[in-house]
Amino acid sequence: MANFYTRINEKKMKIGVLFPIAIIVAAIVFITWFIVGGYATQAS
Repeated sequence: MANFYTRINEKKMKIGVLFPIAIIVAAIVFITWFIVGGYATQAS
């Protein structure tokens, strides 16, 4: 039973690490997309 709990904790740790990274990557992509789109519309 202890092994089962350690597996759950490992999965939570992986999600705890990957989730913020995914949010940061998504934010960077949206910001760059917004800036590039904004400059493209201003230029034309």
